[in-house]
Amino acid sequence: RRFLLSLGEAHAAGTDVDWPSLMTGSTTRPADLPTYPFQHRRYWLTGTPAHDPAGVGLRHTGHPLLAAAVPLPDGAGTVWTGRLSPADHPWLADHRIKGTVVVPGAAHLDLALRAAADLGCDGVEELTLSAPLVLAEGAAHHVQVGIGPADASGRRPVRIHSRPDDAATGEPWTEHGSGTLTPETADPTPPAPDTAPGAWPPPGARPVPVEDCYARHIAQGIDYGPAFQCLRGLWQGDGEVFADVALDEATDVAGFGIHPVLLDAALHGVVVGGLLPDTGRGRMLFSWSGTRLLAAGATNLRVRLARCGDDTVSLDATDAAGRPVIRAAALRLRPLPTGIGQERTAAALHRVTWTPATTASPATGERVERHDDLASLTAALDAGAAPPDTVVVSLPPGGNDAPHVHAATAHTLDLLRAWLADERLTATRLVLTTRGAVAAAPGERPDDLAQAAVWGLVRSAQSEHPGRFVLVDLDGDSGGGGGGDGGGGGDDAWSALIGHLADGEPQMALRRGTAYVPRLERAPAADPAGAERSIPRAGTVLITGGTGGLGALVARHVVTEHGARRLLLVSRRGPDAEGADALRDELTAHGAEITIAACDTADREALARLLAAHPPAAVIHTAGVRDDGVTEALTPARLSHVLTPKADATLHLHELTRHLDLSAFVLFSSCAATFTNGGQGNYSAANAWVDAAAQRWRADGLPVTSIAWGLWNGLGMATQLDATDVARLAQSGMEPFDAAEGLALFDAALASSDAVTLAARFTTPGPGAVVHPILRDVVRPPSAPHAARATTGVASAVGPADAAALRQRLAGLARPQQERLLLDLVRTHAAAVLGFTGPHHIPRDREFKAAGFDSLMSVDLRNRLGTATGLRLPATLTFDCPTPVAMAERLHHHLASPPPAPAPASDGTAPASASAPTAVFHDIDRLETVLDGIGAHDTAVLNRVRTRLRTVLARLDRDTENDTDQRLNTATIDDIFDLVDQELEAQ
Repeated sequence: RRFLLSLGEAHAAGTDVDWPSLMTGSTTRPADLPTYPFQHRRYWLTGTPAHDPAGVGLRHTGHPLLAAAVPLPDGAGTVWTGRLSPADHPWLADHRIKGTVVVPGAAHLDLALRAAADLGCDGVEELTLSAPLVLAEGAAHHVQVGIGPADASGRRPVRIHSRPDDAATGEPWTEHGSGTLTPETADPTPPAPDTAPGAWPPPGARPVPVEDCYARHIAQGIDYGPAFQCLRGLWQGDGEVFADVALDEATDVAGFGIHPVLLDAALHGVVVGGLLPDTGRGRMLFSWSGTRLLAAGATNLRVRLARCGDDTVSLDATDAAGRPVIRAAALRLRPLPTGIGQERTAAALHRVTWTPATTASPATGERVERHDDLASLTAALDAGAAPPDTVVVSLPPGGNDAPHVHAATAHTLDLLRAWLADERLTATRLVLTTRGAVAAAPGERPDDLAQAAVWGLVRSAQSEHPGRFVLVDLDGDSGGGGGGDGGGGGDDAWSALIGHLADGEPQMALRRGTAYVPRLERAPAADPAGAERSIPRAGTVLITGGTGGLGALVARHVVTEHGARRLLLVSRRGPDAEGADALRDELTAHGAEITIAACDTADREALARLLAAHPPAAVIHTAGVRDDGVTEALTPARLSHVLTPKADATLHLHELTRHLDLSAFVLFSSCAATFTNGGQGNYSAANAWVDAAAQRWRADGLPVTSIAWGLWNGLGMATQLDATDVARLAQSGMEPFDAAEGLALFDAALASSDAVTLAARFTTPGPGAVVHPILRDVVRPPSAPHAARATTGVASAVGPADAAALRQRLAGLARPQQERLLLDLVRTHAAAVLGFTGPHHIPRDREFKAAGFDSLMSVDLRNRLGTATGLRLPATLTFDCPTPVAMAERLHHHLASPPPAPAPASDGTAPASASAPTAVFHDIDRLETVLDGIGAHDTAVLNRVRTRLRTVLARLDRDTENDTDQRLNTATIDDIFDLVDQELEAQ
């Protein structure tokens, strides 16, 4: 073995090896290569040409923070653009406020000064900083400086905006500053007499120790790192402060008007020198007035600061030789704002609102029937009645206690499964009506929590089976009466319901004849300081699931950030949970008293004993489980398995603490209750109950907050997701957020006035994905999929947005081209579901199951193809058609127009090819029905059938071989390459 390894190394180094001689007499047999199926994917980098900004209409600026500028048409102004990142400019990481990297206000001024100089302006007349520019760890921001056209006096408006470079399409830009640029003047601005050489520091100035300057800044919330520690000397005068500041010799100032670090350091002596009172709270720049840059490239400054208001100072700075560098008539400082760095976090907090729907007339000839249950409908179908277009079923009232929610969801699950199992109803829409399940109008609250859970269950089924289910919540004035075909009865409310069903909305609430539909919107901004008042410093904070990943994270947060001094962490295993001891030691080191207890919160008696011993002042309920499965795979037992730790435990916590004066009752819910990709019916039902309960109890005056979480990055339920699940969520348009942002969202939700907030970050979904109607106001629809490689001269664009266009295109193609187009369609959407980059990753004859498809992926593929083709496809599509080829044949059968019947033969008999494909498939269906009726004991009959079928299949195989030979004889070079690709992919 060692010899062979050495020989292999020699061969790899270029030595010729006579392998046949080496193997003479050996029993080793050479293996054919490759020994594994190749994946036809390039892993090496493909070089891309670097683009000169000038080549795309931009011009270089020479400024380190502003890379390029573009003039707007018709004299509308100019836009400078750049990118800010600590990776590109390490000094940015040395400016932190409350631990968060914040771009110094001096940098904004330098950007404005650079734009002013470029446009021939004299300086900055006014610049007000409206919002800090926060850089998350490892993040970057795109920045824009926009300059408008000059007015009659020559002044120009300036605005500074930024946006994270990973921002979702449509995410708004944040304005950080706005002001006015000063027109050019002839004032030469001579040096100030007191700053001439030899007069520094000015006579009579008293030295101020600066050794503890930066420690004092840290205590006030501003952490200046080494790059910003530039204060070399400080002196006091009468109402003035004088400072010496100098950059580190390694700092590159090329391109800057005045380096932001140097200008920021010029203000470090304002409080230390006693110019403004020390309030114990740090200050940051708010506005600049009358600012002119007189010399560029300074590396040190002699600074004169004078107080000219309660929070305002003037600045006059020269270089070491006394030459003027920069002057500001007035710059205002303000106390550090609360909640700094939460601007983008606030954009990830949403709420559901109900807006009036646009009413459309019902489709002409649509049959709508109302049934109390499915028994009467089934009986009518069994008797030969045609399925109606729409069936309306009223769900029975539920209730608000735990047994009711289990019973109501189990009843609805049975109804959904029965509906999906009846193939006669594939083209029929089921409308499920409830009462009091949602709070759709101002002042409303959910009156039936069990039916609220039903809404969550059905929402998941809607995602799995688009267009098959509709949810309608009624009030006392809606849907009261009527029945039979078309609604009947002449009841106005019933007629209104029928009319609204034509809108195509999957969910609606009918209030006094008006339909309202749910939409997600950004939650209004709230004062983050409110969160600090929600978690008590004194008293016990109960955290369920407290030893789990998410619970432990929250426990650390309420101790270190909210100052909680006593925690009760509850989980099923309690002290025996992994990491429990380390968590207790960590929190104890922060001065908190920690109790870890084992308790099943769904066990009311056990929970009552625990709370009697440790009455809480606040409750945070994070516990929960998942047991995902598509609707057809769910059972009442699987429903209860997920409902119990959510709904039951929440109800017990509420009942056992409502007599206490809680400062906060926080429930961890999930966005799955509001919208889902399917496969989470039980989880969606449980969290929908939690959200409705929070709304009901908040209306009773209790401090209840439900946070419907999106996707945490590696925490919470995300730990139960595999790579495929994460890819599926990314395709749907949901981005994960890290622990720091999640905790910021926790605080923002506590400060919100809404009982239920959704904490989720969205981006543009992947090609082919369908945007849920509730997300239409916050998620931009995806772009169309890319076209596949042209084959046989036909550009096989896949996934047309309009199903009618697909049919029209098929009609203009020969049958082989039709089949190829549909095969491309299937393979492209299958690749999208699996997260592949294109259809070439999906072999035409490989079974979907072998490719990694699970039940939810199969549903996703069925839905995508249904949208692309306009067909109502069965949930068993990937089982009925296990390969892309088989599925394409199925689509061809339904989509392609049958060819015209050939003329009869001269003898009057029909030609062998006269049977249309539709008739062939109908005959096969009839054969399957006949075979199902043959008993297993009729072995003789079955053997004869098998023999006949084998004969038919053998003839089809021969025809296929002949067809292949014919294709090769008549193929173009493109056809041959395509055939080779297909054979390789099939391996």
